Amino acid sequence: MRLTKWLSPKHASHGVPVWTPVTGTGERPLIYELLDEALNLLKASAPGRYERVRHSLKGILIFGKDSIRGSYMSDTGICRLRESFMLAPDTTAAAIACVLVHEATHGRLFRLGIPYDELLRYRVEMVCIKATLLTARRLPRAEVEVDRCRRQLTLDPKYLSNESFTQRADGELRELGAPVWLIRFSIWFRRRRATTQPQRRAIRK
Repeated sequence: MRLTKWLSPKHASHGVPVWTPVTGTGERPLIYELLDEALNLLKASAPGRYERVRHSLKGILIFGKDSIRGSYMSDTGICRLRESFMLAPDTTAAAIACVLVHEATHGRLFRLGIPYDELLRYRVEMVCIKATLLTARRLPRAEVEVDRCRRQLTLDPKYLSNESFTQRADGELRELGAPVWLIRFSIWFRRRRATTQPQRRAIRK
């Protein structure tokens, strides 16, 4: 993270540091504007969740182009929002606000000492999804996010197993055209990390 912070221009949204290390110069203002709009939305419509975001996240990192909208990095307390999500034409301030609430709830649970290991993962995700749903219901023009949360509440617990995480990650590597040796190493590394350090896994949606 030190290198990431060094490479990124200094910026903060509502007091929360924002890092955009690989984002194009012309795209950064759009991302900053969307983050400000999302946090303004939370502040006006769900002030309690707004304060949770500000106090539970040590920063926001804009990075990555995979299909996951956001994740909480428990070792740093930072929320990673995918650049592809932030720059997608259909991404709204309400969508960003909901992702921030979801990941901030992960952060709060982690600080309470609740691990994200396989045995508790489904229950942890349900808590975060319900918190996001309550927030989405308060936000204007957030019907899409309300529907998304309701669908997530029907999630099969097997989807959150260590093996499912590994399979999805490897599928993304194959789509990117990664060599076979890298995919095999990824499988070995993820399975080893899941059994030895489950509490350090990035928390994903």
